[in-house]
Amino acid sequence: MIHKIHIQNFKSLHDVEVDLAPLTVLIGRSGSGKTNFVDAIRFLRSFLAGGQNFLNSLSQLGEWRRTTSASLDQPSVDVECRFSVGEIPDVFDYGVRIGSPDDKKPVQCLRESLSFGERTVFSVRWGQHPQGQTKRSYTGLGWKTEPDLIDCPDPRKTPPPFLAAFPAMEETVLAHVALTDGIGCYDFPGSILQPSTKAPKEGPNGGLHDNGANYLETMREIVSNLSDLRTRKQMVAALRQISPTVASVELDDHRDPKSAIVSHTFEGRGRLGLKLDQESEGLRRFYAHLLALNQVPPKQTLIFEEPEKGIYPGGLEVLAGELKNCAESGRSQVILTTHSPQLLDHFDPESIRVVEIDANATRIGPIAPEQLEAVKGEMLDTGELLTVDPARTESSVAQ
Repeated sequence: MIHKIHIQNFKSLHDVEVDLAPLTVLIGRSGSGKTNFVDAIRFLRSFLAGGQNFLNSLSQLGEWRRTTSASLDQPSVDVECRFSVGEIPDVFDYGVRIGSPDDKKPVQCLRESLSFGERTVFSVRWGQHPQGQTKRSYTGLGWKTEPDLIDCPDPRKTPPPFLAAFPAMEETVLAHVALTDGIGCYDFPGSILQPSTKAPKEGPNGGLHDNGANYLETMREIVSNLSDLRTRKQMVAALRQISPTVASVELDDHRDPKSAIVSHTFEGRGRLGLKLDQESEGLRRFYAHLLALNQVPPKQTLIFEEPEKGIYPGGLEVLAGELKNCAESGRSQVILTTHSPQLLDHFDPESIRVVEIDANATRIGPIAPEQLEAVKGEMLDTGELLTVDPARTESSVAQ
């Protein structure tokens, strides 16, 4: 899971450091920077998954300016991430700087490093010219700490990211998987779980794609896992709380599925099978979240933007329970944004991070101590942090 992330000069995130828990709920007004925070994690994942192709796309003037629009005087975006992998006791620290060494060169990797525990696995950066008098006089990428390899590659001839360049080193492989296939970012559209032959792959290769386009393959992985029948039963039980007539959800053909069939039981009338795309938007959205939470293998970190969209208020307690169970069981870390007081009511105040914006700069932190005490003392409901007494951070109170 991601324990801490430090982001500099990404859109409105001028300099933001956030501590993340197994379950973290981001709240704040529209335009405060919640989506920018999620996009920064996507930015890191896209660089590690796409490498030079991703950097080439950033070199297009419009795309790079949108990325660094928070402070155009800065030539680079910095992301530093502390995370753990599975049951390994030591933590990883990964950092990268993406930008341009001067105005005439394309966007590229300017610095990259990985530490594991107390050891630096590798560190590479642009070196300043020994006799250069200007700030932007560089010699090119060079090792600050070489990886422990007999045949160490020349960083000037190695395409980024360097995290993917050393398959002989277990630490780099684990870290790369954790920060690419190990992260899912979901903002499901109203058309979710409807068949589309034109839906492109979105996100990393493993598991449910960000846009849910490969949901049939994800379902097949779950229903084919005969050693864990409990998960599919729990998913149906959760659906039944949304729609009481649901009896099962199965693929039309587990070898080559073309659709999913939702079976409904009507007392005295038998069963009726409907294609999943014939179901209501609310049921499809809810089931999409269940697929993300229970995909095989599980992702280390799941990020959901406004999961309450399209789901009727009575179903939000069920959804909150599924999100919390996923995090509390250790299956996946869960990070979500929300504008729903009803959904927020079901989360502990300690899991909340408030997102604020001041002078076009986003800041993120725990809720103010007096608001935390008010919620704990039951003088304020958690959901009222979005209505009656809008949540604020301690730093905003100090101002």
